[in-house]
Amino acid sequence: MRAVILAGGEGSRLRPLTCDLPKPLVRLCGRPAMDYILDLLGNAGVTQACVTLRYLAEEIQQYYQDGKYKNIELEFIVEDKPLGTAGGVRNAAADFNDDFIVISGDALCDFELSAAMAFHKEKQAIATILVKQVDDPREYGLVDIDQDGKVRGFIEKPGWSQAFADTANTGIYILSRRCLDFIPRDKASDFAKDIFPQILEQGGLYAFTGKGYWCDIGDLTSYMTSQYDMLKGRVDYGLTGLRNDGIFFRDAVPMGQYTLRSPVYIGEGVQIGNGAVIGPDVILDDGVTVGPGARIVSSVMLQDSYLGENAQLTGALVCRGGVVKKGSSLFEGSVLGFNSVIGENTVVGPGVLIWPEKQVASGLSVRENIKIGKGPQITLEEDGIRGEAGGDMTPDQAVRLGAALSGAVKGAAIGIASDGSNMAEALKNAFSAGVLGAGGEVYEFGEMFTAQLSFAVDYCAVSCGVLFESDGVSGAQMVFPGGQGMQRSVERDLDARLSKGDYPHCLPSECKSIRHMSGMGGVYFEQIKNMFSGKMNGVRADFISTNPKVEAGVRRLFSRLGGIVDSSLTVSLDYGGRSVSFIEGDKEILSQERVQAVCALISFEKGKDIWVPRSAPRALEHMASSYGCKVNRITDGRGMSRWVHDGIVAAFTILSEAKTIEGLKKLICLLPEFAVVSRVFPAGKPAGLMGRLLKEAGSIRHEDGVELSNGTGHVLVRPLRNGSGIRIIAEAYSVEAAEELCDGFEQKARSAQYPM
Repeated sequence: MRAVILAGGEGSRLRPLTCDLPKPLVRLCGRPAMDYILDLLGNAGVTQACVTLRYLAEEIQQYYQDGKYKNIELEFIVEDKPLGTAGGVRNAAADFNDDFIVISGDALCDFELSAAMAFHKEKQAIATILVKQVDDPREYGLVDIDQDGKVRGFIEKPGWSQAFADTANTGIYILSRRCLDFIPRDKASDFAKDIFPQILEQGGLYAFTGKGYWCDIGDLTSYMTSQYDMLKGRVDYGLTGLRNDGIFFRDAVPMGQYTLRSPVYIGEGVQIGNGAVIGPDVILDDGVTVGPGARIVSSVMLQDSYLGENAQLTGALVCRGGVVKKGSSLFEGSVLGFNSVIGENTVVGPGVLIWPEKQVASGLSVRENIKIGKGPQITLEEDGIRGEAGGDMTPDQAVRLGAALSGAVKGAAIGIASDGSNMAEALKNAFSAGVLGAGGEVYEFGEMFTAQLSFAVDYCAVSCGVLFESDGVSGAQMVFPGGQGMQRSVERDLDARLSKGDYPHCLPSECKSIRHMSGMGGVYFEQIKNMFSGKMNGVRADFISTNPKVEAGVRRLFSRLGGIVDSSLTVSLDYGGRSVSFIEGDKEILSQERVQAVCALISFEKGKDIWVPRSAPRALEHMASSYGCKVNRITDGRGMSRWVHDGIVAAFTILSEAKTIEGLKKLICLLPEFAVVSRVFPAGKPAGLMGRLLKEAGSIRHEDGVELSNGTGHVLVRPLRNGSGIRIIAEAYSVEAAEELCDGFEQKARSAQYPM
C-alpha cells in the first residue's frame, strides 16, 4: 500500500517553535511528529510513502537521509510553488494505480486505518474522509453525513448557532485512483474547498468515523496538550524506555536528589540538580539541564535547553537550546525560542512569545512578544530615553512608560509636548493615556522644542516634563528637559517600575482630564521678549539651527525686539534650543562650553550670584571672586540660572550686552584662560571604578559623580545613566592640557589599579 504525506506547511501558528524547524519535525515526547505518522502508516500495511515538502524541506530530507523509515520507503517531492493539499497530492501520486492514503505529517493519531480502508472499498467510494467527533466544533471544518456514511455537505469552522454536526474533518483521506481526475495538474487546489464538492455532486464521497485519538498539532496549545495526553496513556503509542509509576525514562535515571511527580518524560542525557521539583505533565527532552531548586509544572523543555537554579516554568515551552537563567520564571502559554536566553530574575508573563536567538536582560518583567531586537530593555540616557521607532520606542511601550512615570512621581502633574512629527505625536498621545490610566495628571503643551518645555515645566510648576521627538525615519526619543534631566530619585523609581512591570492603574472615578496648555509656546517667546525689551535695537546677528522651528522662532523674536538679521555674526542653536555657539564667518569664536562663562561674567558684573550644574567650569569661581559673587552648584535643574539650559536666553543675554562683534570679543577677552574637554568611554564596572576614585587624595563625592583636582586642572567623573560607561569632564588652562588630563585618567582607568 502507498501513501502521500503532506509535509510542506510552514506551521505559522506554532511559531516561534517552527521558526527554525518544519512542522513535521516538532518533537513529541522525544520524537518528531512525523515518526508517529509513519508508525501509524506502517501498522496499516503502507510500504511506500511520497512526502511533499516546501518549508525547510532540506531539514526533513536530512533527518530521513536514508530515504527509509523502518519498512517504509520514502520519496521526497519538493514543491517549487504552493500547490495546496489537493495539488500536492496530484503531483505526488501521478503514477499511483491503486487506492492510497493521504495524511498530514504533523498530526497525532492512533486510528485503525485498516478499518477505514475496508470501509472505503466496501462503499466503492471515490474518496473517503476520516472524521472524528469533537466537543467544540468551532475550530474545525465539519462534515455532515447520513446514517450510511455518505457525505451530505460541509460546514467550515461554524459558530455555535451553525454547528449542526460534530464530526470534524481530520485531514486523513483514502482516495481511489479516480479521485486524481478531479484535481487539475500543476495548479493550486484544496480538497475541502475545491475537490470534494465536485465528488459530492457525483455521489462518491463518504466519511468514516475514526475510533481513538486524533489531535491536529496546529497551535502551541494543542502541541503541549498532545504530549500530556501521551504521558497519560490517552494515545495508543508506547513511549520507549523505562517506566515507573507514570515516569518515562528514555535512558538511565539521572543522578541526584530531586522530586518527580508523574506523569513525566525524561529523555537521554538529562541532568537534574538537587532539590528540583518536576511534574506533573512535564517533558524533558534529550540533553536538558535543570538546575538545583528549579520548579517545573505542565511544561516542555526541548533538546539541550537549560533551566537555572531556582528558576520556574509553569505551562511554558522552552525550545531547543533555550536558556533560562537563575531565578527567572516563565508562565502559562509563554514560549522561549531556539537559542534564546532569559537573564537572571526575569519574569516572562503568560502568553509571551520570544522568538529565536534573542537576549532578554536580567531583572525584567516581559509582558509582550519579542520578535525583533533584544526585548524591552528601556534604558535612561543622559537626558532621556532613546529607541528605534517601531522597535524599542512604540506607542504601546509609551503607554507603559507613562504609567510607570506617573507612579514614580506619585501621581503629580506631568507636562508633555512633541516636536510635531507624526510618530512623536503618536508616542505623546499614548504616553498621555498611560499617565491618565495610572491616575496622574497631564499638562498638554502641544508642539514645542526642549527649551520651551523646560520653561513651561517651571512656569506651570509641574513635577517634570517629557518631550517626544522623532527623526522621521527610524529614531525616536523622550527628552526630559532641564539642567540635568530627571531627578535621580524619580529616575530610580522609574527604572525599577519598568524592569518589574509595575504599572499602576486607577479607578474610573479617579481618572483625571487633560489640561490643554498649547499656548505656552507663545508665552515662552513673549516672556523672553519682555526680558530683553529695548535691549536689542540695532543689534546685528543671524540664527541657525538643525530644528527649522527653533530657527524660525528665534529669528522672528529677534526682529520683534528690534534686532537686524545679518549674517556677519551667526548664532548656532542645537535642535532643542538648549545649547548655543557664536560663529564669525566660518570660524567659531565662542564655543558652547564658554557661553556659560560669558553669561556668568555678565551676571557678576551686575552683582548677581549664579546657579549652575556641578559640571559647569571651575573657572566660574575664579571669576566670581573678583566681583564678590557666589557660584552655587546644584543638581536640580529647576533652580539653575535660566541661561544654563536655554540657548536662546543665553544668546540674547550675550547679544544684549555685547551689541556688536567687537563688543562680544571684548567680553571674551575678560574670561580667564580655560578649556573643557568631555569624553565618554566604556567601563564594565563603573561602580567599582568610582569607589576606587574616592580613595584618591582630595577626591569629593556628590550625586553627580566624583571630583578630583591636581596642579594642572580639574576632573569630574560620573557614570552614564545607563551604566554602560563613564563620562570624564576635564578642565584645564588649554585644550591640550584638558586632553592630557582625559588621556591620563583613561590610562589609569584601564590599568590594573582601575580594572574596567
